[in-house]
Amino acid sequence: MLRVTNAHSSKIQNCFDHAEETRGYTINRLVDRVETGDIPADELFIGGEVAKTGEGVRLRELNAHVFQGIQTTAQAVRERIARLHDSFNIIAEKNGTKKGR
Repeated sequence: MLRVTNAHSSKIQNCFDHAEETRGYTINRLVDRVETGDIPADELFIGGEVAKTGEGVRLRELNAHVFQGIQTTAQAVRERIARLHDSFNIIAEKNGTKKGR
């Protein structure tokens, strides 16, 4: 899970809670922060196992970028960063993508 933002704090670092009953984790606090508008969904890039969870589905409904694969997620983040400013475009060019995709 990544957030591409110019905010001074990502506000996602404390959104993960251990779920004792499943021996996994939940991101209910993240969903709450997106639903309340504290974190813009469009700034979130989520990939991997969480994409298949109820929270992942909900974040997709809220317009977060949710992908099944981690590599696909990383590529989407690189493309977003490259679109932020021309000086970042070298990141996308090194990875075989072009600005504006």
